[in-house]
Amino acid sequence: MVEARSRAEVVFVEPEPVDFSEAACAALRDSGFRVSRLKPDQRDYGGLLSIPVIVAGAAHIPAFVESLWRVLAAGGSPALALVSASDLERANWLGHAADVIVWPPASGELAFRIGRWSMARTQRAAGELQDLLNQAGIVGRSDTLLSALADLPAIARSGAPVLITGETGTGKDLIARAVHYGSERRRGPFVPINCGAIPENLFENEMFGHVKGAYTHAAGPQMGLIARADHGTLFLDEIDALSLRSQVTLLRFLQDGQYWPLGSSGSRTADVRVLAATNRTRRCTPLGHELCGQGSDCSRSVCRRSRLEACAILA
Repeated sequence: MVEARSRAEVVFVEPEPVDFSEAACAALRDSGFRVSRLKPDQRDYGGLLSIPVIVAGAAHIPAFVESLWRVLAAGGSPALALVSASDLERANWLGHAADVIVWPPASGELAFRIGRWSMARTQRAAGELQDLLNQAGIVGRSDTLLSALADLPAIARSGAPVLITGETGTGKDLIARAVHYGSERRRGPFVPINCGAIPENLFENEMFGHVKGAYTHAAGPQMGLIARADHGTLFLDEIDALSLRSQVTLLRFLQDGQYWPLGSSGSRTADVRVLAATNRTRRCTPLGHELCGQGSDCSRSVCRRSRLEACAILA
């Protein structure tokens, strides 16, 4: 049973009016849950991956709820279904539900089912996080570290650009590798680059490459870092070291996936996920502002205490 003082959140989705919706919400509140309703025009479902979602429906559901089903299932947090006994046999949308609750439920059943969902999700997420940490070579296992990185599997699966912030030496590169290994691009290349090591006058050549004859000593074509990262992940460390001109050049690629090799008469495209890291405030640079402005998640880096713990384990 969930105690009333815990006030855990539940998102209630009612695609089309059902006659038991108000009674269901009242029962959830009586069981100690804080109930919020999904807005009809909401299409950003990323924030729902860590919250129990209950979809109350009849025999059929609209298309937008089907897309919600898919997003939640792909994110490892399938929704619970609430359906009346009279519609149970006719409902054709229950296949991807984590659990099916028949209305009216027995006393305490709502809290029990939601609690079971939360426990299963917590165990599954913990297993995924352990796998990612192992693949990325992160050896710390303190509660502080695991709490800070709890959302890492969901961030990795999202496919969105990610900005990683943290002090120098706190493991931002390891977080980037974990995001790559946990994504659908894990079989593609992971291309890291230290932006502080690239002179400004060579930035476009290193990033976009060049064609033969692009400049005096360009005896042949050269593939840039973006082309090398095609169908994979490009990790830009120390983006704050880039000049404003270089950042604006990268922003154009982020917006449409197109770039121009030096000397080329036409644009090329690349399917690249961009991860970036900085030890400054995430919005202090145009590139950092754009990465977060696209709606991407910003992951916290490994804390210094956990890095010391890792040293102790290795010793």
